[in-house]
Amino acid sequence: MSERKDEDEQVVSLLEEAPRPSDAAGLSSCSPRIVTALYCSTMAINGGMVGAFGPSLETFHRTTHLSPGQLGTAVLANRLAKLFGTVLWAWYAERISASAARGALSAPLMLRPHAAMAVGLATSAASCAVIGFTTSADALRFVVAASGVPYGFTDSACIMLTLWLWRSDAGRQRGAVAVVNVFFTGGAFVTPILVAASLHYLEATVWPAFHTLAAAAILAAAALSCTPSPAPERKSSAASRSTAELDAVSSESEPSELLPKGQSRAGVASTGDSGGGDEGYGDEGGGTPDARGKLGEEEARLGGASPDSREGSRASLGGSLGGSEGRRAAVLIAAAGVIGFFANGCEHTAATWLSPYGVRWCGLADERMAVMTSNYWTSMSAGRVAWAVGSSFVKSAWPVLLLNIALCSIGSLLFCSTSEGALLAAALSLGVGVSSIFPALVSLPAELRVEMTPQRLAVLQLMASAGEMLCPFAVGILFQMRMYSSFGPALTGMQAVAFTALATAFFVFRTPQPSYRPIRPADAVFH
Repeated sequence: MSERKDEDEQVVSLLEEAPRPSDAAGLSSCSPRIVTALYCSTMAINGGMVGAFGPSLETFHRTTHLSPGQLGTAVLANRLAKLFGTVLWAWYAERISASAARGALSAPLMLRPHAAMAVGLATSAASCAVIGFTTSADALRFVVAASGVPYGFTDSACIMLTLWLWRSDAGRQRGAVAVVNVFFTGGAFVTPILVAASLHYLEATVWPAFHTLAAAAILAAAALSCTPSPAPERKSSAASRSTAELDAVSSESEPSELLPKGQSRAGVASTGDSGGGDEGYGDEGGGTPDARGKLGEEEARLGGASPDSREGSRASLGGSLGGSEGRRAAVLIAAAGVIGFFANGCEHTAATWLSPYGVRWCGLADERMAVMTSNYWTSMSAGRVAWAVGSSFVKSAWPVLLLNIALCSIGSLLFCSTSEGALLAAALSLGVGVSSIFPALVSLPAELRVEMTPQRLAVLQLMASAGEMLCPFAVGILFQMRMYSSFGPALTGMQAVAFTALATAFFVFRTPQPSYRPIRPADAVFH
């Protein structure tokens, strides 16, 4: 029996390690690390735009005479446009995935993912150039709002393409997602420093930061247009992995006593992960000839039941396991969406209104608040760097999420004070707290064996984008009503809801589920 089990494991190992044509062709001309570096630069540009808006609001108010409420409405429109950009990328990614499943890119989609990202970056460059020198209130409001579309599109594209690029290695995938988020924070850390320097040395102007972002966006767009795009994972590959998971559950019992072994081997053989680059859209995955030959021999040796009987048993097994797991997955994605909504909402609310809050309620100078905003992004950068370094060593994301929400709560409470020291401590605590919530949320489903499909990732990103849109807008309305003292309590309420969602998901997944009892020959419909 042990020899037979060893042979089964060798066959599966051969299939998993077999080279796939698309893997070889996709990234043969470009290292995945180089592509990841381009995603990092794109995220740094997006973060730079977000970081530059907050400390520039007072300057925009002086040059365009827009009220805080009108500026808050412009920020809301920017976040709403980002939401549209996120939906646009989700639609585009779904079309790309469907085309890859058919073996070729469909005709209506003329742009590869990297070319589409290049168009978005070029649009961002134009927006930054206009924001840097315009004194027109209408022009500023329009460009700030319109710049959210490429921001949302490229932001979602970087996350999804990173997942596609590193899907063959879960550890590197988690680390790559963390690093990409680090560069977003890095960009948001640098631009407030540029804004503070230009406010101090260039007679209260903010154009150097935005024009620097415009130049960086043009360079990144040119580089992306010259590199191959990662190919999406075919849906058949995901289905084969679901079948393999059911077989893994069955393998806990004696191999000879379980139902359709041959079916699982056939499922693993029938599909393979598609590869890494543009060339991979038209290639079909599979193992080496030797691996396929051994698979055929193994199937012939293991097959004992009729295909119809095996398929019926497989469907029955999948249905019995799928209902409960589907509900748990829905709870997880819903809870993660709520946490992402308020975590990103808190992050962008503080980034947008920290400077006006310090100037109007605490009586601090513009330059000091610009430096404090930079300190806020610095602490966030440190937290994300720590997560990028330690994510592969952390066994579970639950304690990380709990610690982050606790730090956010402490920082929110400290914002109720008006002293500069308390304000700085609040900014640092909040920055560290929000730093790794979203990267940890993205990796949490894999830890709980819940598949992160494109639709689920889109839901999580849409909820996070909605938080970025609505939370700063709500605080802007409060500031328009001169209710500056509500800044700290509003952030504290966000953390209370996020903690409730986290506790709900934790207890749902801590609840024991009915164990799976393997079907044995005495119980089966065939012998």
